[in-house]
Amino acid sequence: MTKWSSFVPKRYKYSAISTIIYRAIQICSSKNSLHKEFDFIRGLCAKNGYLARFVNSIIKRQLNLQKSTAPPTPIETTTDTVVLRVPYFGAESQIYGKRVTAAAAKHYPLKKIRVVYDVTDRIGRGFQLKDSIADEFKSGVVYEATCSTCNQAYVGQTFRHLKTRIHEHILDLKKFLPQTATVKPSTKSKERKKKKQQETKTTIKYTGPLTRSKTGKLPPVVVKLNSVDLDNLLDQTNLKQKNENIRIPKSSITKHYIATNHIITEENFKILHNEQRKYRLKIKESLLIITRAPQLNGT
Repeated sequence: MTKWSSFVPKRYKYSAISTIIYRAIQICSSKNSLHKEFDFIRGLCAKNGYLARFVNSIIKRQLNLQKSTAPPTPIETTTDTVVLRVPYFGAESQIYGKRVTAAAAKHYPLKKIRVVYDVTDRIGRGFQLKDSIADEFKSGVVYEATCSTCNQAYVGQTFRHLKTRIHEHILDLKKFLPQTATVKPSTKSKERKKKKQQETKTTIKYTGPLTRSKTGKLPPVVVKLNSVDLDNLLDQTNLKQKNENIRIPKSSITKHYIATNHIITEENFKILHNEQRKYRLKIKESLLIITRAPQLNGT
């Protein structure tokens, strides 16, 4: 039960006691049990600081409601109910609510104002019911990557998980990093070689005549080339090296590494703003690029 000294509207306290008394009237089957229940309610309210006359007035009102006959049905008039939420700050809020209802009843008789006193701070607001999402799994964000060596920054946006976008930046950067570790051959290729060696090759018996090509005793072919022929062959030969394709950096972070040899890691990323609408996300990115003027964006 709400105590009388609690800082809540008086209507809340009235409703709490009125509900208990109404239940007692509905549940008790005899007058003796009802009087005992009323005495118990009076004692409970006294322990919580309620005045006896306040409790007795509620009991009297509930008993009168039970005994009163249904009033005659008046002519139906269409009235609109307007709910007005007023933050509760004590007696000032109640005075304000009464003045508003009186003014509305005087000037707009067909409008019914229902004042609801709302408590500003609730207990539930102090607790977080859902688990917080880690920054790397947030989507629809404007992020910033700052170089820890020269403090040059890059501002970007992604509608996917931030971790996915960071992985794309780091993956493009790794293509240009020096290869210090040796690449071990995969175990799958070894297993395939063993299977090929273990497979039995089916041979077809040849019953025809044996020729030199079958026995492998062909005479060696001797080709004599002079120096002029060798020079012509060398001139016509184009040497192609493996991996001669030129790699082009796609990320501004990779371009920064090529220019300065500074590496930006995953720890250098942070979220600036969140936005769940794509067009607003791009607008926020543009505004942040204008205000922050990051060097790595090239603007």
